[in-house]
Amino acid sequence: MSSDYSEIVALLNKYFDMLYKGDVELINQLFLPEAHVYNVVDDAVVSINMDQFHERIASRESPESQNKDRNDRILSIDIAGSTSALAKVDLLILPWGHYVDYLSLLKVGGNWFIASKVFHMDASK
Repeated sequence: MSSDYSEIVALLNKYFDMLYKGDVELINQLFLPEAHVYNVVDDAVVSINMDQFHERIASRESPESQNKDRNDRILSIDIAGSTSALAKVDLLILPWGHYVDYLSLLKVGGNWFIASKVFHMDASK
């Protein structure tokens, strides 16, 4: 297993922890400052920057604090080269729903970061 692959798996595990625990301190360790989070609501693109993402995570009660089930897994990691990769992850973050996230990753200064997140949420699962 390459060191890049292992480093990305470690990053994704911290990402899962950040979402489950609501640990806003991890955001700056995981995401580039320029990163954005995207999804579609009512046929309109929603784009939030890192300040808004930080506020969103900080303002909600964490699944961990509610003793909610946690089920997250890495579906795929595609390493395109020494500085770029794409990860697809699957998460169940109750009470909100089931998520599939596509995370664009960049390696900067020897470390992997999330450059963008595109997600789909299904509240029916």
